[in-house]
Amino acid sequence: MKFRKSHREEVPVSMDDTAPSAPEGAAPAASGPSDAPADPAAPRYKFPTWFDLLALVGLFVVIQLVVAFVLLLAGARMPDA
Repeated sequence: MKFRKSHREEVPVSMDDTAPSAPEGAAPAASGPSDAPADPAAPRYKFPTWFDLLALVGLFVVIQLVVAFVLLLAGARMPDA
């Protein structure tokens, strides 16, 4: 839709610009997701798994070591608790 500058009213530009209509006798399309899973053979995992938790702890340790090394190079120390 385009608006006319003088009156600010909607004016259809072409037939392609209007909303499409369903053909007569057609069944209405279902809205929303279906209840059936897309692939019943696909494995379903819950997050977080043990591997995910170990990876997060490992990332935390590696980040702490990198920060401590950078602070050591800068002449500072990690703050004590």
